[in-house]
Amino acid sequence: RFLAGCLAQPRKGRAVLAGVEESYFATAETRRALQSVKSRLELDSAGNTLQTAENGRDDGSQGTTESGGIDETVAEVVVRAGRERFTATVVDELFLRLQEAHVSRLIARLKVTMGADETGRQSVELVRLQAVRRTLLEAMRTIPVDEEPGEG
Repeated sequence: RFLAGCLAQPRKGRAVLAGVEESYFATAETRRALQSVKSRLELDSAGNTLQTAENGRDDGSQGTTESGGIDETVAEVVVRAGRERFTATVVDELFLRLQEAHVSRLIARLKVTMGADETGRQSVELVRLQAVRRTLLEAMRTIPVDEEPGEG
């Protein structure tokens, strides 16, 4: 949903994607989708982002599989961008959720390797990452709820 929100809100999408690294995404498919969305947003100044995305116009390598077909993850991002209602606030929330998931994965990996750390550096890093995660969770709690009439 985050990448779809970035496509649907190109100005906000470009701003938040500037701080996103491939490591924020857990799978190769979502990392390819990230690169595709970044490419499409760069092309946005030349035309409509959603139309560009639907036509698959990019450098020819992003959003395609090794066999040259359109990547299903990229296709899903494009469809969601056109169908779901995204606001800048929603993109902010999704960005925070992406960061929290990334930090949680880092914490999990660190916990697996901590037993072999005799220097205590990993313990310090764990405390730091847990503080970052708490800050992200608190930031998510402060985002206003954007309710539409008729939704429940």
